[in-house]
Amino acid sequence: MPSGPDAGFLLRRWDEQTSDSVAAAPAGAMLDVGCGNGRMLTLLTKRGWRVCGVDPSSRQLQEASERLQKAGIKVDLVRAVAEYLPFKDAAFDVLHSKSAIDHITDREAAMTEFPRVLGPSGRAVISAVSFGGVSARLSRLLYAIARRTGVSDRRRRPWDTHVPVEHTFEGTYDNIVELCTSSMDLVEVYGVSLFFALPRWGWLLAKLPKRLVNRILNTFDRIAYARPKLADVVVCVVTPRTK
Repeated sequence: MPSGPDAGFLLRRWDEQTSDSVAAAPAGAMLDVGCGNGRMLTLLTKRGWRVCGVDPSSRQLQEASERLQKAGIKVDLVRAVAEYLPFKDAAFDVLHSKSAIDHITDREAAMTEFPRVLGPSGRAVISAVSFGGVSARLSRLLYAIARRTGVSDRRRRPWDTHVPVEHTFEGTYDNIVELCTSSMDLVEVYGVSLFFALPRWGWLLAKLPKRLVNRILNTFDRIAYARPKLADVVVCVVTPRTK
């Protein structure tokens, strides 16, 4: 992942926004699907939630366990896939899934499981990087121009492909929202960050005063929030569909 002020801002705001969306409900039981290294588990535990993390990777679960132990936090960690969640019906009040739905093989099965493990008044906060946002589209155009003119080599760049090799579908705004609402009802959709990894953007920001950089990034983030089709990340807040 690229480094720079834009990358740091994206990761921080993504955590802040999604944890705020989870915490909008009264604290209860929360399942983090695709919990990775456990960063969100730590954040939500500190906000009063009883959390459980699920991930298919034993390495990631080990990293999460070590992180949580260092923080003095006890959390249940389960190795499982999103398509087959080993929990009873209505076991959780909130489900959180960050940058996981675009890695799932059987998305239909996963989107059946998500509402099953939520209570009738539960909610899911699901987010993914958008490969159809303004930064992705503009970056691919700039890559093509640079390569045709010999300004750049052909090394793989962050937005080079519509579907990275480790992803299972094209993560655009329309596709993300369609998937999230295939079995649940949409409450809210918003975006996080603009222009992440745009060629030379991080380099330019690093040259500017920190206060100005924060002002620029926060201004663009407010635009992304209101116009998620343009954003670097799309966040959907959904609830189980009433029958």
